[in-house]
Amino acid sequence: MAVLSGPTFAGEAARGVPTAATVAAADPEVAARVAAALGSPTFRLYTSTDRVGVEAAGAFKNVLAIACGIADGLALGDNARAALITRGLAELARLVAALGGRAETVMGLSGLGDVVLTCTSGQSRNYAFGRRLGEGMARDAALAASRGVVEGRARRPPCWRAAGASASTCR
Repeated sequence: MAVLSGPTFAGEAARGVPTAATVAAADPEVAARVAAALGSPTFRLYTSTDRVGVEAAGAFKNVLAIACGIADGLALGDNARAALITRGLAELARLVAALGGRAETVMGLSGLGDVVLTCTSGQSRNYAFGRRLGEGMARDAALAASRGVVEGRARRPPCWRAAGASASTCR
């Protein structure tokens, strides 16, 4: 089994815009085969054996994108967003290590790369959802205005439970 994650918007990748991502599998040969099968001159795939780190980063970055969107919707400024991203990456590295992954994975495409893209672009469903919340839109209305699934909303409780928060704080 292999996972694919990284800073990609499907529409851009489909248009042939230069894109890079990570394929992770416990077996490096599996990761290499998947990368060779899916990669192209404009879709560069790097390989990793840290499936745990790649998967955790892929889930957590959506929660962080919602937070960044809220901060931007509240007009808290670029400094606040930068602080959220930086502290979020530090928390993510600790979470990845606690889950058995490698903290250094967070500094790659599936961590830092995906966080930068998802936490700063209006194309991100999670960021856009958070921004609408920060601008004062009710949660249900912000969800209804979303195009597609807002993954970070669904990932919030599992991320917090994995980080050691009590289930009662995950509401």
